[in-house]
Amino acid sequence: MWSTERASVVGFVECAAGAILLPAGVLLTRQAGLRYLDHRAASPLFWAGVALLGLFGAAAFRIARRREYPWLLALIAVALPMFDPTQAPYTGGFRVIVAVRDIVLIGATIIFIAQSIQRADEL
Repeated sequence: MWSTERASVVGFVECAAGAILLPAGVLLTRQAGLRYLDHRAASPLFWAGVALLGLFGAAAFRIARRREYPWLLALIAVALPMFDPTQAPYTGGFRVIVAVRDIVLIGATIIFIAQSIQRADEL
């Protein structure tokens, strides 16, 4: 009775994999960014992080293509704490550009969540 139209077991497995791959990929790319002067240590970390983020993107795309919105909302819940717009020091006009980008990303997320909730069969 687990499988429904909007939440399948395959979606759950892909969501669980994505929830592991995203933090791991972000952690590896951040570690590579901290070691950017030492190219021997940074390069493998960077490419491993990019590979994990690519696998996360593939899992998220498969879930989105099947329109399994509960699993997408779960991935958003995992990804949202990693969105830290104040981590880098911005100056001048670049700060405005980054602020507009952040507002657009947050607005798109809110619209997506609202549409997903409206389309959910359980509500």
